[in-house]
Amino acid sequence: MNGTGVLAAAEQDGPVRVWEVLSGEELATLDTIDMAVTTLIVCTIAGTAAVLAGTRAKTVHAWQLPGGAAMGMVPVEQVPLALSFSSTGSLHVAGSAGLTSIHHFSS
Repeated sequence: MNGTGVLAAAEQDGPVRVWEVLSGEELATLDTIDMAVTTLIVCTIAGTAAVLAGTRAKTVHAWQLPGGAAMGMVPVEQVPLALSFSSTGSLHVAGSAGLTSIHHFSS
């Protein structure tokens, strides 16, 4: 985020918390009620820093950083075990059934 390191972490049934690495300042606490989080990434969507969380409910949720405003949610075909987001706007979701790509993911 603007050249600053960011760390995101989640408890299985708790909120996602995001910190600025150098200062230790908490940037956001993201509401994940009823969203058992399985994977997290920090990425850039259309020039905006974001946190993406994959859930057991087969969804991927996005929040804007630093404030944590919700950017949207997209359903996926399988429980996400890993996520990546490309500079071309494609979301890649890896799960036990293989790799799924969602092209031009946006909020």
